[in-house]
Amino acid sequence: MVSKDRDTIPDELQFESIRNGLPPRVSKRPDPAQWNDEELMSFREAAALFWPEGPLGVSSLRSAHRNGQLAAAEIAGKLLTTKASIKEMVRTGLRVRRPHDPPTEDALRAPLVSKPARDDLRAKIVTAIAKG
Repeated sequence: MVSKDRDTIPDELQFESIRNGLPPRVSKRPDPAQWNDEELMSFREAAALFWPEGPLGVSSLRSAHRNGQLAAAEIAGKLLTTKASIKEMVRTGLRVRRPHDPPTEDALRAPLVSKPARDDLRAKIVTAIAKG
């Protein structure tokens, strides 16, 4: 079955995306500003969109999700996230401390992705699925 996205992408763009290794939706909209904060994207699309030449890739995003740093939903066996979740992951990962200072006790106990952020993403995904 052909996805709706592929139906709207011109053939020459599909072939270009195959040549340059980008997912078709990222080839069509390569600037993160062109994506809505709550638009679902695969980890492959997120890695290609935000870090086209590294340092993070699909396996890094999987690890971040597994470690509780990245909010994601598993739908039909695919891990999906949003631009807002990527921003939150980066924001919470930017902790300011001097290199030789040990982490504080509070920092060790704090969750990497807040529960409200995960619950908010989960609610938006359920709403998107219900709308069909």
